Amino acid sequence: MPTRVSINGCGRIGRLSLRIAFDKPDEFQIAHLNDVQPIESVAYLIKYDSVHGTWPVKVEIEGTNVVLSQGSRREVVPYTCKNKPELIPYEEMNVALVMECTGEFLTRATLQPYFDKGIKKVVVSAPVKDPNPVLNIVYGVNHNQYDPSKDHIVTAASCTTNCLAPVVKVIHEQLRITHGCITTIHNLTNTQTLGKLNGLAVRVPLTNSSITDCVFEVEKNTTVDEVNKMLKDASETYLKDILGFEENQLVSTDFVNDARSSIVDKHCTQVIDGKMVKIYAWYDNEYGYSARLVDVAQMVAKSI
Repeated sequence: MPTRVSINGCGRIGRLSLRIAFDKPDEFQIAHLNDVQPIESVAYLIKYDSVHGTWPVKVEIEGTNVVLSQGSRREVVPYTCKNKPELIPYEEMNVALVMECTGEFLTRATLQPYFDKGIKKVVVSAPVKDPNPVLNIVYGVNHNQYDPSKDHIVTAASCTTNCLAPVVKVIHEQLRITHGCITTIHNLTNTQTLGKLNGLAVRVPLTNSSITDCVFEVEKNTTVDEVNKMLKDASETYLKDILGFEENQLVSTDFVNDARSSIVDKHCTQVIDGKMVKIYAWYDNEYGYSARLVDVAQMVAKSI
């Protein structure tokens, strides 16, 4: 039986996670949506997205429900408009798992109301900052650390962490990283504080895809060809569908709606003096991250 899931927070990540999870009917039943926006706004934004395109699923409103229809499939999803988890009537919904996508509830204390209302597991779309650490899962890299007996709250880390970690995994396991630094050129988000500056005026023109510049000092001598080979091999085997390896000379818009966490640009790899390695990795920081969030939720759901 599919796991009954609630998505709290119908912003960018919540809506894309809904799209991805809806395409997995054997794994998930979308049993509830919650956001602080009116249902009319949420239904419109679920259907229409100027970056990720119009969703082919039909989206309608019936009373306080969002109705999702595709072919013979018709899902009636109750919608609530509450600003705190404790106000959501989960006890009436038989929901087992919540995908917490508001970005607002990031401590164990603020997430506790979910469990008070009978929720079994919560997957959070941002790192949880708490003295009692919460497992940050980068799917494909450390998801085997998940312990269903104690990890009732897990996070899918951050979009940049999901881009960086697969690259680090490959390079560190094969060349041993001693030092490193990264620079991420990120597209505009609605959480940026710029004071008097206009975010649209100064934004990097990445059209929703971002890029990370990774620089590592490694223990073992290597070459550009060796680095690219190990990354390509990983992308085709143990990190398939997580790490990508792009041999064409593409630009940022070519990676919109790419479900992989990280896509290495072959032509940008550099090695200086054998031990200084530079790698560029593209990522759709919304769609790729949402795909991993759903992967984490699917893994957790199987343990309920």
